[in-house]
Amino acid sequence: ICVLKETNSRLFLPGLLIALAEGCLHTGAPARGKAALDEALDVIGTTGERWHEPWLYWVQGELCASMKGVTAPQAESSFRTCITLARAQGARWWELRGARSLFNALVEQGKDDEAREMLGPVCHWFTEGLDTEDLRRSTALLSSSP
Repeated sequence: ICVLKETNSRLFLPGLLIALAEGCLHTGAPARGKAALDEALDVIGTTGERWHEPWLYWVQGELCASMKGVTAPQAESSFRTCITLARAQGARWWELRGARSLFNALVEQGKDDEAREMLGPVCHWFTEGLDTEDLRRSTALLSSSP
C-alpha cells in the first residue's frame, strides 16, 4: 500500500485497502478498518474501479456488526448494499456472503422469516461448489433456523 501511495498509483489500491480492513476486523481493530474502507471508497470514487465494492460493503457490515455502539440497521444497510452490488455485477459468491451476514443480522432482530426468505433463493441458485465452506455455512443456517 505504501509503495502504491508513494508512486501515486491507484491500480488495485481499493482491494488492498479492503484486505487491510478485513484484517483489522479479524484482529479487533475496527476503527483502523473503517479508516481503510473510507480511503478505499475515496479511491473508488476517483478511479471508478468498482469491482471490489461488494467486498467493501460486506467488510463494512461486518465491522459495524462487531463495533459497540453501532446499530443493527447500519450493518444491515451495508449488507444490503453488498447484495445489490453483487447482483448487479453477477458476483454470486459476494451475494451469498452478504446474504448470509444479512441473515444473521435479521435473526438478531427477530426477523427470522425475512432472513430465510432472503437467504434461501441465494443458496438455491448454486448448482456447483456445494461443498464450499461459504455455501455449507449458509445452508446450515437455513436448516437450523426455525
